[in-house]
Order: sequence, then C-alpha cells, then structure tokens
Amino acid sequence: MILQMRLFHRVDSDVIVEVNKKLCDFQRAKLERTPFKWLVRMTQPINISCPLLRELVNRWSPNDQSFRIREFLVPLSGLNVCMGLGLRITGQEVSFNDNNLGLVTNLFNGEDITVSVLLKN
Repeated sequence: MILQMRLFHRVDSDVIVEVNKKLCDFQRAKLERTPFKWLVRMTQPINISCPLLRELVNRWSPNDQSFRIREFLVPLSGLNVCMGLGLRITGQEVSFNDNNLGLVTNLFNGEDITVSVLLKN
C-alpha cells in the first residue's frame, strides 16, 4: 500500500512587506541592528518551495527529533534554530512562565496584540 501525502502550508508574509513600507528611516535603522534584520529587507512575500517542504517532512524522525540524511540523524534543537536565524545564544535567560507585562502592553488598552492592531496603532 502506497501512502500519498497532502501537504498544506500557510505563510502570510504580505503583512511584513506592508509594514516595511510604513517604516521611517529611524525605525528601519533600529531594526537593522537586531537579529531580525532580514525581515526589514523583505520587499516581496516569501514563496515556499513545496517540494523542499515535502522532502523535509518525509525525512523528519519525530522519535529522534532529527532529520534523516543518508545514514545519519541530524538533530534540530533550539540552538540550531537560533543559529540559523542569527539570534544570539548568550545572555540572560527569559522566563516565559512569568508575567512580564509592562508599559508597551498598557498601550493596547487590553486589546489582543495582533498584526492588524499593530498596523492600526
């Protein structure tokens, strides 16, 4: 029995492109100094390679949390993701279990912080 895979993905990078158009030079310069500078450089939406995504899904080993590449298992850890995204891997740990609401959160008057709310504000 041959199983066929149907793969759906949803990447909506149109919003990032629209936000980038609204950034002033000062905001753009600030963001360029962060690990996410590649987002500021997006001028058109991202196109996902479905054949590549399908191949990655086929090679994923959930028990090992790794990709099978030939006879090897290549693990994917948080460290790998951080390094791939250009994020720093040193510094103070942030606990996401603590309530860290601050001044910025108060600016949204209890609204859920979504992309559309950010664009509106």
